[in-house]
Amino acid sequence: MCDVLTSFNKLTKKFAVNIEIELIETSRVLRKEQHKTLCGANPYESTDTGDHSTTIWGNKIRWVENESEITNNPEISNYVLAHEFFDALPIKSFQFTNNGWRELLVEHSPSVSNNTIALPEAEPSSEANSEGFDNEFHLTMTPKETPSSAIPTLSKRFEGLPVGTRIEICPDAEFFIRKMASLINNEKRLGSVLVIDYGVVDQIPDNTLRGIYKHGFVSPFFKPGEVDLSINVDFDNLKLLSKDMVMVLDPVDQGDFLHELGIGHRIQQLLIKNNDSQETQEKVYNAYKRLTDKDSKSMGKIYKFFGLLPKGSEVPLGFQKLV
Repeated sequence: MCDVLTSFNKLTKKFAVNIEIELIETSRVLRKEQHKTLCGANPYESTDTGDHSTTIWGNKIRWVENESEITNNPEISNYVLAHEFFDALPIKSFQFTNNGWRELLVEHSPSVSNNTIALPEAEPSSEANSEGFDNEFHLTMTPKETPSSAIPTLSKRFEGLPVGTRIEICPDAEFFIRKMASLINNEKRLGSVLVIDYGVVDQIPDNTLRGIYKHGFVSPFFKPGEVDLSINVDFDNLKLLSKDMVMVLDPVDQGDFLHELGIGHRIQQLLIKNNDSQETQEKVYNAYKRLTDKDSKSMGKIYKFFGLLPKGSEVPLGFQKLV
């Protein structure tokens, strides 16, 4: 966020406009950390309208509890950055049977061995997936319908799937993507949304629930409360949910997006600048490869960029086509 604000403030100074920052953050501890990074020694004030301060660049900044508190003024350009937001939202998991859709729920049973998650896009953590790791939690399929079993029947995307198919659905994604789209002003062509996240295109997420621990993927039941949970974002669903409100840009693999924006030239500059240090050059090059390569150990493919703009806007650099 610090890098984003540095770049954004350089840009806005050229046009003599001011920007204000609004962060959705429920954790008081993280708010304090964000304030320290973004505001330095500037005062931090808690009021009925949220927590307020001033950034080191001079921007007003406010922390709020949820999206309902975000300012939606038609005279203001809202630029929404959702970085690893949708992949952290809760999901519901289902399996199609001869008797219809059945929900998968978490069950507690002693001595259930962990199974390595079938996730070809990433390397598992060796510690969490070792033979010695046992966990008492696991997913189990309900024998009968639950109230949520009706959810897959509401979309034509899930019709005609074979018996045994598993899918993941994020009900909250509909609310949040449409809320973000509502902050874009089509009439005055103001604002945009940029989503950056793990996800898939042209397929339905199936068995992607996992934990993230020490930069590796692990069982979602490993060290409960200490491991971040993540799923693959259903970008096709986000497109369907927002295309009637704004202009939608097709998701682009991170590797392609960064190359379109000139990361190759930037890396070349950094390598020349650090010509006297082979160690620094290797560090820069390895970081570049991890960001852009599309193998299972890198982020160039599994990470996606997805955009929303006012209707009638030009296609920005980095995106290849419109929906």
